[in-house]
Amino acid sequence: MFVVIYIILTCCLLFEQANAQSLSKEEHPSLLFFDKDIPELKKRIKREPYISWWQTVLNRANNTPENFTNERSKVRYAKSLAFCWLITEKEEYAIRAIELMQVVKFPPRGGDLGEPHNEGEVVAQYAVAYDWLHSYASIKDTNAKNQDAYFFDDCSSVQSYSFLKILIF
Repeated sequence: MFVVIYIILTCCLLFEQANAQSLSKEEHPSLLFFDKDIPELKKRIKREPYISWWQTVLNRANNTPENFTNERSKVRYAKSLAFCWLITEKEEYAIRAIELMQVVKFPPRGGDLGEPHNEGEVVAQYAVAYDWLHSYASIKDTNAKNQDAYFFDDCSSVQSYSFLKILIF
């Protein structure tokens, strides 16, 4: 009986490896648009209705409060700041977005995101801000082996660099 189970498990492992898919190289941004789309976005914000939307995002980024009462607001502002960095390439937007992302507290670390649907929104907006800021990390440290190290360590601790410390969970 042991031999039969061993043979079955070995076959399963062999077939699983044969069916394994390899993932393509990760690229950022990629959640809502790609890097190649940024020039088109820069053109669009010069005409209606995009110019009105851009002004709303830019006003939010330029008027980011120092203190927040909830995590949802932090990630909304971080997302606006990250988008402004992508469009303007002004480093102060990326720096402020990262500062906000550093202080977001998720429930496992004492954060309260409110209702369950709010938790999903916070995580989704945080992911988009991360996606947009990823290239900022690669610009800042060309020697980094893994650019994700700027944002993630082992998802339970802080990864420190000279300009960035982000606590995810």
